[in-house]
Parts: sequence; structure tokens; C-alpha cells
Amino acid sequence: MKKVLVVEDDKDWIDNWRNGINKEKILLTFASTVQEAETFLSSTNFDAIVMDALLIDKETKAETLTFSLVEKIRSTVFNYTGPIIATSSNSDYRKQLTKTGCDYQAPKIEVFQKLAEVLGF
Repeated sequence: MKKVLVVEDDKDWIDNWRNGINKEKILLTFASTVQEAETFLSSTNFDAIVMDALLIDKETKAETLTFSLVEKIRSTVFNYTGPIIATSSNSDYRKQLTKTGCDYQAPKIEVFQKLAEVLGF
């Protein structure tokens, strides 16, 4: 079974991906904040990461761009060398994530197809 970290804050997308994934082949772990993502990355080896570009705190409404998180994931802090898929409704954000260390990009509606391709399913 492949382990995938999904950094996403939108409940509708989380529900969509959770319900649509092949649970026999892929185990999804969701992080809705940078801090949650860092905690999971510290304790689990993931086969792939799906990275949203913009996280919005549900309580404070504070916005956090994830570009620096991608850089940290690729740095010696986490030294992650596996595939990272940039996803966002904003194509400019996807391009920027790719420049900061993501290997692939996909609109949110196409994340499953890209994930299957990247993981060889």
C-alpha cells in the first residue's frame, strides 16, 4: 500500500478525495495546516505528497502559502526525495510550487489521475 500525504484545507476536496481513492492501494493522510504536515513528515515515510498552495485557517481566516513548506521538505530538514504534486485552483500557484520543488502539477479535479500516473497505477 502506498502512503500519500495530502496537504489540503478544503473540506469538500478532502471528502471528495477520501471517498474517491482506491483504499486497497493508497492510504491518504490529510494535513490542513503547515504544522500538521510537518508533524506527519517527521514521523511517517510517504510515497508521494499532494500539496495545495494556499491554506486558510478556519478560525482565524489567516492565509498561509505553502511554498516555504515545499522548500523545507526538499531541504535537509526533511530530505524528502519522493514525488510532490502541486495542486491549486490557481494555475500560477501551481507553477510557483513547481519552481520551489514540486515535481508535477495538476488542477484539483485531476489530482487522482496524476497520483495514479506518478505511483504507477
